[in-house]
Amino acid sequence: MADTWPLNIDANAPNDPVFIGVGELPSGRYPERNFIGDLTHVGLRALADAKMVPRDVDTILLIPCLHSPFDQADLIFSRMAEELGLIGHLKSSFMVHSGGSTSDNAVRLASGLIASGHARTVLVLQCERWGSADLNTMVTMLSKYGIPNEWEMPTGLQFNAIGALITRRYMHATQSSAEDMASFCVSLRKWAQLNPNAMYRGKPLTVEKVLASKVVAEPLHALECPMLADGAVAFVMTSAENAKTRGFDTTVRVAGSGGCVSHYSVGQEPDLAALGWATAARRAYEQSGWGPKDAQIAQIYDTYAAVTTIAGTRGRRALVCFGRRRPRGQATVQHQRRDAIRRAHGRGRRHRLARRGGAPVVGARRT
Repeated sequence: MADTWPLNIDANAPNDPVFIGVGELPSGRYPERNFIGDLTHVGLRALADAKMVPRDVDTILLIPCLHSPFDQADLIFSRMAEELGLIGHLKSSFMVHSGGSTSDNAVRLASGLIASGHARTVLVLQCERWGSADLNTMVTMLSKYGIPNEWEMPTGLQFNAIGALITRRYMHATQSSAEDMASFCVSLRKWAQLNPNAMYRGKPLTVEKVLASKVVAEPLHALECPMLADGAVAFVMTSAENAKTRGFDTTVRVAGSGGCVSHYSVGQEPDLAALGWATAARRAYEQSGWGPKDAQIAQIYDTYAAVTTIAGTRGRRALVCFGRRRPRGQATVQHQRRDAIRRAHGRGRRHRLARRGGAPVVGARRT
């Protein structure tokens, strides 16, 4: 994919796809909550933020769950259409899944449906119950899903081991120390203190505490590994024309997107210290006509510090780059575990969201 191509929709076009609402539930361990209830509540929050009610939605786009095949089956057979009172009204309800890049691809898909006229207003929903699900089920899932059965699974490779391999390679390539890597986790925890829905809000972290936690897969310590949590998010996209008729004078549009499918098997990745981040970002910048200096917010997603630092440091040491990216630092970096789209609309001029499988560039738009 050497050539770039235009987005084929003008920023002032009536059918330009825009974000107008978002919802989020607190993340953590909430055994008293349930899957369908969380999806319903977070969807209603996003619709309220968009000044809408369920019957304003014609398409529901669902991000599948991994904690239960039974809950996922409910999504396949349009359970949420019934829960939101949209049976007979809804045009379509379906799912999209691409692992860690799912929210990016959900945005692309919703945008295409709106721009082409196949949808008017799309509600995107996701919920996971990893924190309250059966622990053995979660261990099995994280030990087998996405691991090549023929070659890598027999060696005992699982998600934490993959994270460890990438971390070790990154540390070698950048001469980062264990303290450097731990400092990145501390920075993320500092950002969490500003998010009322964060799992560990009110629980600060130190480098010493990270390094004192047990080693899970050398060089990864327990506090450098993803935590199992319950959570739910939703967002609403519609056309610029529809947003304007509803009184929105500022919306967020997708100015461009990029992606890079870098590998399936980790053994086929030529450089674990690089991955596909740079390619995805370059493609997004080229399509949008913007560059890194135009970005005011970098929202970087992945499950291990090393993978996220690859996206944000361009090969520099983690401590040098991310020690300055704590609250009130020189740069604004927001990190999210799992696949949740945070609030983007508001007063920002240009925003960049970068993920392992893709990097859409989005920006505020005044009508």
